[in-house]
Amino acid sequence: MNGSRSIAAEPCPPRPARTKTVTSSTKVMGRLWSKAAHATKMGAMPEAVTVWMVELSPGLAGQERRGTLSLQPDVIAFVPSDGSEDVRIPLAQVRKARRLRGSPVLVVTHDAGGRAVRTAFYFAQPPPLEELRGEGAERPAPLGFRKSSRRRARRQNIGYLGTWNRQLKADIEEWEKEIRHAASDRR
Repeated sequence: MNGSRSIAAEPCPPRPARTKTVTSSTKVMGRLWSKAAHATKMGAMPEAVTVWMVELSPGLAGQERRGTLSLQPDVIAFVPSDGSEDVRIPLAQVRKARRLRGSPVLVVTHDAGGRAVRTAFYFAQPPPLEELRGEGAERPAPLGFRKSSRRRARRQNIGYLGTWNRQLKADIEEWEKEIRHAASDRR
């Protein structure tokens, strides 16, 4: 009998008797402070970072603006470094915050003027998008034999973003988690 167990094998010892565990789902003591106050007291707000903001709305050109991103008790604040108007996204209007996998980008979807607006925060400077849109000047290929293609530019951009993703992934995941947590407390 190849591969079969013999009946003559020693039996396993019996299992110990189960003990009854009583768990209580009632909370004896209520919250001492609100969730929002708890998050602020515990220092859960991530430190302000330098990012590039890009509005992903169809009507906008998609120009990036460099500035400082910070999470405050009631808003996500972006202060541009060029001195233009600050962008403040109320946490009560945030629908979704997610990190784009494989890239150092955090996309925040929020309500503005009765419609959903998507705003991307690049934690590394975004690669030039002109070549992909067909707007930029053609770059010569490295050896000068043929023109650089859009596909090559896209591949280079993906490699660039992937490199930064490996370095910044933990920071972006922390931002994603904290924005989601703060926004859920405001609803």
